[in-house]
Amino acid sequence: MPVKFQPDKLMHYIATGVITFVGCMTMGPIVGVGAGVGAGVGKELYDKQNGKEISRGDLYADGAGVVVAFITYALIWMVQQG
Repeated sequence: MPVKFQPDKLMHYIATGVITFVGCMTMGPIVGVGAGVGAGVGKELYDKQNGKEISRGDLYADGAGVVVAFITYALIWMVQQG
């Protein structure tokens, strides 16, 4: 069964990934991951407050963005440590 492309999920993935990576690079991994997760969950809570349903798919995309960004940060950090 082919997976249908959903631009909204890609936007969630990219947004939380960028927020996480920039946060990790500038303020450290705890703040970076917290900011990425907070942005994703916050967006869903905002949607719920405005009459929309919380989307599991959006949260999965948010989580994937956070994880990939953190792994990227961790790999860069390890390489820099020598």
